[in-house]
Amino acid sequence: TIVSTMDDEKTMELEALEAIYMDDLKVNDEDSIEISLVPVPGGSEDENHVSAILHVTYTPGYPAEVPKIRVEGVKGFRPADQKDLQSQLIKLADESVGMAMVFTLAQFVKDWLDVRNAEKDQANKPPEPEKEKEKKVEEEDVFHGTPVTPATFNAWMARFQQEMAEKARTANTGSENVYPSKHTGRQLFDIDASLIYSDTTSVLEEGEQAVEVDVASARAVQVDWSLFGGEADGDEGPSGIDKELDDS
Repeated sequence: TIVSTMDDEKTMELEALEAIYMDDLKVNDEDSIEISLVPVPGGSEDENHVSAILHVTYTPGYPAEVPKIRVEGVKGFRPADQKDLQSQLIKLADESVGMAMVFTLAQFVKDWLDVRNAEKDQANKPPEPEKEKEKKVEEEDVFHGTPVTPATFNAWMARFQQEMAEKARTANTGSENVYPSKHTGRQLFDIDASLIYSDTTSVLEEGEQAVEVDVASARAVQVDWSLFGGEADGDEGPSGIDKELDDS
């Protein structure tokens, strides 16, 4: 019964391997099989830089004992690769005693081939032209600037404010500022009493006519001089306005 149980496990394993590997599985006889393995099943020669064949011979006590295992490097193997992979497979088989292990061993070889294939794929890439390298470096440099710290920010702000002040002085050079920006409303009317009419004129739309203001009516306008900030207490309406109205 023990022998029949072993045979049953081997039979079920072979059926599973046939379903998984199909044409890549070759059954030499009831105790000997080989599995062809590549990193990219169905891939081209350019995609598969390495390949191997796993040879397995079942022993009478399998799976209670290790089968005979041999790995054959077919493509892309270095001198020491086959020996190294063989020793790793034997160690894995010893750890798997007591269960069907051929698929586990085959998958280990496949993973090993994947790693080697990636290494060779990287090594086979053509070197980048110098211009492409320089361009890539320049693009990377865009993202590497001077780190911003409180000290560097304050230095930048001082330079910026100085530049703005220079531009303002340059823009004002040679121009007469009749109405300094810091004059109050009352001071502006003292300088030019005609400003009392300027707002009316400036808001006229195209095609509209100005409405003349009666001088007497203008004198009757009550002005609240407290609305003009910054004036000395006790001052009354700007003398320029009164003079303008009197002259009129």
